Amino acid sequence: MLMPRAFVPKAIVRFDYKNKKDGVVLISGSRKKLAFCWYRDGRFMDLEGAHQPYHDIICYDNVVCALSDTGSVEVWDISGSFPTKIMDMEPSFPLKTANFGRSFRDLYSSHFHLVESCGELLLIARFYRRICEWRWETSSRGRPPW
Repeated sequence: MLMPRAFVPKAIVRFDYKNKKDGVVLISGSRKKLAFCWYRDGRFMDLEGAHQPYHDIICYDNVVCALSDTGSVEVWDISGSFPTKIMDMEPSFPLKTANFGRSFRDLYSSHFHLVESCGELLLIARFYRRICEWRWETSSRGRPPW
């Protein structure tokens, strides 16, 4: 498929030094699906993963890892002519951290990221405190109060 204009929250460039091929893997569209394209081919193909929507992708140890909405990680080998999913991982998540996120859901937002550090693949959980809440109140005539 040719990639239409779509929202792309993250894209990574993948270069295969052995075969001298370069390509792009991205998260795209409102459904946050994975798509892939070899540079010389010029056509994007959807990667039919089982855990969409996706929130992060990273190249790690010559494969592409995609973090899903459920916290699972799909591992894709894109070295061949057609990408293949080679593994599904369910990361262990500390119970204390999970309970914190659930109990303060109305005060905190969370974001999860895949990061490579010292040769290891890490799942990072970030919690953000919501400082203020905006409300739009209208006057009796249906216009903003200012």
